[in-house]
Amino acid sequence: MAVQRIFLTGATGFVGSWLLPRLATGPGVEVVCPTRGAEPTAAPMGARFVQADLERPDTYAAQLEGASCVVHAAARTGKARASEFERANAVATGELVERAKAAGVARFLFVSTIAVRYPDKRAYAYARSKETAEEIVRASDLAYTIVRPTVILGGRSPLADSLGKLARAPVLPVFGDGRARVQPVHVRDVAEYVAALVHAGRFVRETIDLGGPDVLTLEDLLRRMRVAARGSEGPVLHLPVRLPIAVLSKVEEPILGLLPFTAGQLSAFVNDGLCAEEPPEIDGVRPRTGVDEMVADWVGGLG
Repeated sequence: MAVQRIFLTGATGFVGSWLLPRLATGPGVEVVCPTRGAEPTAAPMGARFVQADLERPDTYAAQLEGASCVVHAAARTGKARASEFERANAVATGELVERAKAAGVARFLFVSTIAVRYPDKRAYAYARSKETAEEIVRASDLAYTIVRPTVILGGRSPLADSLGKLARAPVLPVFGDGRARVQPVHVRDVAEYVAALVHAGRFVRETIDLGGPDVLTLEDLLRRMRVAARGSEGPVLHLPVRLPIAVLSKVEEPILGLLPFTAGQLSAFVNDGLCAEEPPEIDGVRPRTGVDEMVADWVGGLG
């Protein structure tokens, strides 16, 4: 039996760890996973971890040989300098594209972010780096699909944990007017959808916004999380947001480790994070999990 080899980056990350078992579906599939850390103890059958660094292409180039596609889910997130986002998310993507082409890999799936659609990304280096990476993928001659998840919740979502710290505070802090709209998507739905794209061989040079079925304001989401965690809404305090974004964008890099949030992270409070259009259904798969179930998953993970 011929083995289909998939090269998956970010397999030990939040989205990648949900995606890996959905790609490694049987004896006819091998998923090669470059990692800088230790191999997970519960890796599924069909997964093969190799020591590699995406910022050092020579460490993984040989592993691309014979791959049918690349699924690029790795990314630098959280707090980092603009140069670090650029190097890890944009430059490394460009190198991966070139190494894939050199190895004869014709298909490339890139997991991006809905933040690329924010109208003003000057203070959001992460979003700018992903936008540059998208441009690199589109400019290649690869058959590609770009997926832009919205706010990813469910499981032990890092973003849910960050929002949860606000939701569980004695007074709920909401930056700005709280009216920015979000369209959360469950991490399980993201993983199943990306896997469906790969298994269907849908690499038709398209970009898909990937969000769940519910649209609500960010303040409403925080209130729901607060009620689920504390049993009641409690007081809400609206805080300035545009001035902190402007100030932090100029001074934050030397003091990143001391900040509770960055200018980029505050950008979610002033930009809608919605799909431009609903994602197409792929072999019966599309995001269907509602916000209430995502919030329940978050509360269940609080222990």
